[in-house]
Amino acid sequence: MNLLLDKYGGVNIARTTCTKFLGVYVDESLIWDLHLRYIKGKIARGLGIINKAKKYLNKSTLRTLYFSFSHPYFTFCVEVWGNTFACYLDPLVKLQKRILRIIAGAGRIDHTAPLFKDMQIMNLENIYKFAVLQFMYKFYHNELPVMFQSFFTYKTNIHSYMTRNVCFLHLPLAKSLSYSRTIKFTGVNLYNSYCDILDYNVSMSVFKNKLKGIL
Repeated sequence: MNLLLDKYGGVNIARTTCTKFLGVYVDESLIWDLHLRYIKGKIARGLGIINKAKKYLNKSTLRTLYFSFSHPYFTFCVEVWGNTFACYLDPLVKLQKRILRIIAGAGRIDHTAPLFKDMQIMNLENIYKFAVLQFMYKFYHNELPVMFQSFFTYKTNIHSYMTRNVCFLHLPLAKSLSYSRTIKFTGVNLYNSYCDILDYNVSMSVFKNKLKGIL
């Protein structure tokens, strides 16, 4: 339902509870539940294809089908929606685990941690971290659009004290629970958490390979 909100330049601006922008459903509360329901359907179709193909294809080929039909939906704009509430992410987590069990020929209740490691597939949590840390790599190298570069501030710009964490980013005050789940907040947390074990002064390809090994 659209409600008249205001006028801008003589044009009526309608309020809507959700809109689709560049393939992502953006809801007014920024909890991403509609988008997650949308991609759940897409991923489920991929699961169906893999399930039907398991009788005819080996594990390696089934893994390729996962990366073709399901993985793109887990990764597309995940840095935006990937840190929402667990209750909304849980259906995707379960779908991904189910796909891995099908590929591996495992039982319905078998642990999936060894399967993720064996097939070199990241779980949804690590997919999110992988995307955000690449974003932070681009920030470090001034490769982000100007509006994003202003998202983050080094502690050295806040104070001049020589502390152990002098190279870390300043963690902003979380004004709300929703804000604490945005990349402006989680990006800083992840950057600071991995700062001591990641080298940002390398090429993107080297950085990504190192990050995959850590995650």
